[in-house]
Amino acid sequence: MALTGVASIGAAAVWAQAKPERSKLTLAVGGKSTLYYLPLTLADQLGFFKAEGLDVEIVDHAGDAQALQSVASGAANVCSGAFEQTIYLQARNQFFRAIVLQGRAPQIVFAVSTQTLPETSTKLLASKSLGST
Repeated sequence: MALTGVASIGAAAVWAQAKPERSKLTLAVGGKSTLYYLPLTLADQLGFFKAEGLDVEIVDHAGDAQALQSVASGAANVCSGAFEQTIYLQARNQFFRAIVLQGRAPQIVFAVSTQTLPETSTKLLASKSLGST
């Protein structure tokens, strides 16, 4: 029985989360209302940040470049944006580190209704799609 108690205390220590280094963060985002940022919006609305002991203020900018620039200037602590913005900054000798990938695949899709296009346009699009032969 004592061994079980020690094991449970050890397990609790392993699973316990360390206190965040900083609990208040400003997160810059470019266009929070777009579908691209749905994971961020859900994390905020479902209380995932608070559950981890974080008080996150999300500041919305006109685009990713402006959001990332707010981090570069010190106005924000972290940015949620398109990864290619970090590559653009590398060309200007500004280096950022990606810490979270919000999706496994591109989340934006080009879609066309076959009901609104003439048959010839639909066939042309189908022949150009990735899945056709």
